[in-house]
Amino acid sequence: MPSWSCKKEPVVCPPHGVQTEVCIDVSCDQKRESQSYCSPGECAGCYASRWQGWDTGPNKCIPYGFRVEHFVEGTGDSGEYSQDRILYENESGEEYILEISEDSALLTLLKIEEDLTSYTLFIGEEIEIFFDDYSADVRYFIITNDIVNLEGNKGYVDITFREEWSWKTDSFTMDAYCDLDGTFKNQKIKDSSGGWASCQNNYECFSNVCSGGECVEVNDLLQQTNAFNRLVIRIVCKIVNPISGDGYNSCIGDFLGNIEGQI
Repeated sequence: MPSWSCKKEPVVCPPHGVQTEVCIDVSCDQKRESQSYCSPGECAGCYASRWQGWDTGPNKCIPYGFRVEHFVEGTGDSGEYSQDRILYENESGEEYILEISEDSALLTLLKIEEDLTSYTLFIGEEIEIFFDDYSADVRYFIITNDIVNLEGNKGYVDITFREEWSWKTDSFTMDAYCDLDGTFKNQKIKDSSGGWASCQNNYECFSNVCSGGECVEVNDLLQQTNAFNRLVIRIVCKIVNPISGDGYNSCIGDFLGNIEGQI
């Protein structure tokens, strides 16, 4: 009769987020292994979703300074606001015109450029009203609580005005790095005016070159270097760093600093 004894290794979920379960059948000396995902017990860096776009399930640990394409899920919000209001018949103003009959009322909203939109109101009914100049994320409703028909065009309508809103931003990916506070941040590039971003470490910069407190724009400097020096720099840095793009950029930045007087 099988008698399995199992244990997980390592006992605490490691930074890469995978544990191996080893089971031994002591009755017949059989062994089997299986792997499962887990969220690291401790993370000296940033927690990242193992499956991009999912905010549940096991995570993995990204070390400080590591650069990665980071998924940012869209955020949103929704809510509503209600206000009771009395609308009077034959009242002068620029918002509406109200005409009351025996069991209903005709509400005409005065809109931009003298455009008119009319709605028939009945007690207990809710209708949606539309404004062309408002966001599609917002909806407006009128609930008719009571219609009072008085002689001499002095009647009124008791309504509840309700506003609903709902919005959500799109999900996106960004070139990010794991910062020392344990959060992902966008790699820094030039601002809209062409100014270089401030930095303390290479990994903060999209070019992976931080020098003198600024993210060095390697391509900008290469364009300012004469053709011969530019060719020599590219060849040498490619030989030294045949695979690493970050190392290649850092190499170019170092060379450009050494020949600064020629730029």
